[in-house]
Amino acid sequence: MKKLSPEEVSTFKVKGKRNASPLFETLINLKSGETLHIEPADWNRKRSPSKMCRYIEKRYTIKFECWTLADKKGWLVKCI
Repeated sequence: MKKLSPEEVSTFKVKGKRNASPLFETLINLKSGETLHIEPADWNRKRSPSKMCRYIEKRYTIKFECWTLADKKGWLVKCI
């Protein structure tokens, strides 16, 4: 066991609780300022990705901005 500096912590990828989906893991590992484009083929849920982002915001110290693309070709999620 050892203490880690903030720089060392940022090098690790964090896995969500239970068997988290790859998209969930990608969202919780986004760094501030990074943006993710989610295509409809990658999203197989009833609700939009903004619902998952709100869920993550409540449980982690991460904030997101979510947009639906005008041509309905996916979503953009930015970590702020």
